[in-house]
Amino acid sequence: MIENTVKISVLIATRNRPQQFLVALNSVLNQSYNNTEIIVVNDGSDSDSLAGYAEIESNFNDKVKFIYLNKRKNGHGPSFARNTAADMATGQYLAFLDDDDLWTDKELLSRFVATVAAEPKIELFFSNQKALNADGEITKKSIWLESLIERSSKLPKVTDSAVFATAKWLVSANSFAHLNCTIVQASLFAKINGFDESLRYEEDKDLFWRLLDSAQVIVYDKNYVALHYIPKQRGSASNDVEYLKKREIQIYIA
Repeated sequence: MIENTVKISVLIATRNRPQQFLVALNSVLNQSYNNTEIIVVNDGSDSDSLAGYAEIESNFNDKVKFIYLNKRKNGHGPSFARNTAADMATGQYLAFLDDDDLWTDKELLSRFVATVAAEPKIELFFSNQKALNADGEITKKSIWLESLIERSSKLPKVTDSAVFATAKWLVSANSFAHLNCTIVQASLFAKINGFDESLRYEEDKDLFWRLLDSAQVIVYDKNYVALHYIPKQRGSASNDVEYLKKREIQIYIA
């Protein structure tokens, strides 16, 4: 059966937040699909955080592979950390989860594998997630691909919840698929050389666009599968500088 042959590598990069990471990790371990490997790359956490990570590793080292990068002042960056995890991965597909978010759908990977059974040539699989504001309220505005849900009914079906999608249709959402909602064929990820390690901001958007440029078979699933925590923004002079740097990076990506 295809369920026994499809191996999924789940990649998590983390740094200096062991408590949030544990929540994320548990949401992966709670998945109903078992043919997975979980690879965690710790991007040089500070010494006061390492004790928390060590305790987590002692409880899950038989189920999770932990990789520790050398400490650097600002870390190696999420792109480098995720690429490191991808280099170690042995699955046919790569799935991603941010260390401060979580998967809320225990059937995410099972449903994905069922979709692969219906269409074995899938290279990219996207879904949706909800976003929680700092005040604890779920945001009502469309942030990623949610605006496509209603329009997805007009596309050819793969399964009851998934449709064949094109790059042109996906970018009509005026946004991109968050990494928590992205599963990519490992060979396609390698073909585009993974994440751009020069980027520390919107590296996920850059990856999304480059994947769309290269993928031939893309599937969009209308289900909500994850929860993203929106960090609280505070105004300051340094944030103004950061704002300008972010705009510069956005122009570079485009």
